[in-house]
Amino acid sequence: MIEEGAFAARLAGWENIIRGFDPHLIIADYSPGLNLFARGRWPLVVVGNGYTMPPPEMAFFPPIAKLNRPLYASEPEIVDRLNRDLVKTGARPIERLPQLNEADAYGLRTIPTFDPYRPHRLQPYLGVEIPGGSPTPLTMASGGIAYFHEDTQLHDKVLDGLLGANTDIMAYFGSPLRRVAKKFEGSRVHLSATPLKLRDDMPGKAVAVHKGGLGFATAAVLAGVPQVLLHSHEENWFNANVIVRAGAGVSARYKDVNASVLSEAIGRVAASSAMREQAMLLAEENSGFRNAAPAETIAGMAAKFF
Repeated sequence: MIEEGAFAARLAGWENIIRGFDPHLIIADYSPGLNLFARGRWPLVVVGNGYTMPPPEMAFFPPIAKLNRPLYASEPEIVDRLNRDLVKTGARPIERLPQLNEADAYGLRTIPTFDPYRPHRLQPYLGVEIPGGSPTPLTMASGGIAYFHEDTQLHDKVLDGLLGANTDIMAYFGSPLRRVAKKFEGSRVHLSATPLKLRDDMPGKAVAVHKGGLGFATAAVLAGVPQVLLHSHEENWFNANVIVRAGAGVSARYKDVNASVLSEAIGRVAASSAMREQAMLLAEENSGFRNAAPAETIAGMAAKFF
């Protein structure tokens, strides 16, 4: 929205939609432009996770990652630019940039462990809804579980890394390609053609291997399973760092991983009693979020506006 005219164009688009539809309530997920247009004019519920819904009470955005690129403008400069266009549409100006998430109610779909703004947070945590129900820890653990998107089926270093771990691994990559099914045929990597049922499949595993997505990472935390996280963007990098700092796993950049490093990491994490212990501590800390139903809670919030 830094480019000249970009924010004004987005506001105009939202105005066309809102004026035409005339909603009684707006529920916005990761939509700062919509939030700013509607703020104080229509009842507004903002939903998101800790990364996508920074607390609106903050005076400014604190750094949560190492900055690898220059800022295009300071926060006060950005506020001035936004306000010029907000005022033109009749929207309320802001005083601080974090106000882009200011709303009448909040649906924070995460657990405290994965909130980069946890020290600043006033909104209550609703947890993460795990399809099919949340897993619970088991005392004994063996083997692994792996989840990746379909495009990982073209990343042979990851596939070979799973094979080289020489341990039983339940893996899901979406609809399996013939080449992948053939590669894993007869191996200790058991390829699933249907989505994993994490309530049943996650407990009792010695290691969870994935790209750092919030849902799968949370399921592993709730099950007390240490993790190998291959992050590919900043949000997943943050989730990976949380697990590494807690001593409950290891991480690497997805695009840089090689087969031998991944195999070694899987074996090391699966065999580590220390990482297993730390993962179980995380499970205990977050036990109150098992079987969370954030969508149901958000629906209840919304109903109060009618």
